[in-house]
Amino acid sequence: MATRGFSCLLLVISEIDLSVKRWV
Repeated sequence: MATRGFSCLLLVISEIDLSVKRWV
């Protein structure tokens, strides 16, 4: 199902958000 891809996408988004907060 797409749930696996969705959770992976959420993980990537959260990681990007953390890196963005680090840079700012």
